[in-house]
Amino acid sequence: MLNRLCFLYFSSIAFFLLSFQVVNAQVVQGFVYDERSLPVVGATVYFDGTTIGTTTNTEGFFTINLKAFSNSALVVSYMGYQTVIISNPFEVITHSITLVPKPLTIREVFVVPNPFTREQMIKVFRQEFLGANWAGRRCVILNEDDIDLYFDYESNRLEATSLKPLQIENRYLGYRVEFDLVEFYVKFNKRSLKRDFIHSSLFLGTSLFADYPEVSNRQLRRRHDSYLGSQLNFFRDLAKMSWGKEGFMIFVGSLPALPNTAFAVKDTLGLKQVTILPDPQAPQILDVHGNPIRPKARSFNLLYRRRQQSMVKFSTSQFYIDAHGNNSHPNQIAFGGEMGKRRFGNLLPLDYEP
Repeated sequence: MLNRLCFLYFSSIAFFLLSFQVVNAQVVQGFVYDERSLPVVGATVYFDGTTIGTTTNTEGFFTINLKAFSNSALVVSYMGYQTVIISNPFEVITHSITLVPKPLTIREVFVVPNPFTREQMIKVFRQEFLGANWAGRRCVILNEDDIDLYFDYESNRLEATSLKPLQIENRYLGYRVEFDLVEFYVKFNKRSLKRDFIHSSLFLGTSLFADYPEVSNRQLRRRHDSYLGSQLNFFRDLAKMSWGKEGFMIFVGSLPALPNTAFAVKDTLGLKQVTILPDPQAPQILDVHGNPIRPKARSFNLLYRRRQQSMVKFSTSQFYIDAHGNNSHPNQIAFGGEMGKRRFGNLLPLDYEP
């Protein structure tokens, strides 16, 4: 069904843990202090990967009201201080957060032979982070000079880091995004920067989306088009077990499969628990005690609206999806085909509603 695939692993930082205490809470509040226990005014506090955020007032206080329970991490950032990521913000009623100054970092310079120029490497970074399509080309990283690039000879990986959050202007969708880059790499099958030799790519970080002051009807249509057939669309439909010719159809190899033979979905603690069922046609492998061994990974081919071909590979047997469509194991779920080609230029906030 699909030809050669380049897998994409993307995630906002998914510190996605279950709360057994306050799963129905819809308000997050707290105080932010500096190392001298003084209130921090104007610190940014937000739910990762969404437009849901605020800033602290003169007392360092913040409060965020949510329309639906979210398992995204709560991020607190302030210039000159280390970012704080709270994996489960609903465990306490009122947070007390102390920021720690960033240590003064002097970048080391290594003189090593490098066949690639910075312009060659930044071009690949733009393509694999923002996207090589029209959406990606309409994105601009305003502080591109803050990005450090390095090609690792041992692993044939292009890696990127940034001490400052990337300020991204997405003119295609009408968003301004602050993206705190945690990890980025593009792995090649050989020592080359050609796209034909890309094996896989990954970018990790926390992000806060903000609408343009004026969003055009064209940008609203583009958002809707970007949502259709996206990973966000897929996880929301999977949580509802909503399948069909006008949405996603699932295949094992080239043969159509019944979704209830591939996934089991149930409600738990305000989330959807998804279990990947073993392939009933696969030969059973037993351990030394005669017990069946569950395969480490299972892959499915996907067809969206009978024309968009993709592939999803699950390297976990169970994960969770919240009300926004955020999943708990993004590093263990990879996409290929059309869905694997999408990059930051087509990325929507988790709280986007068509």
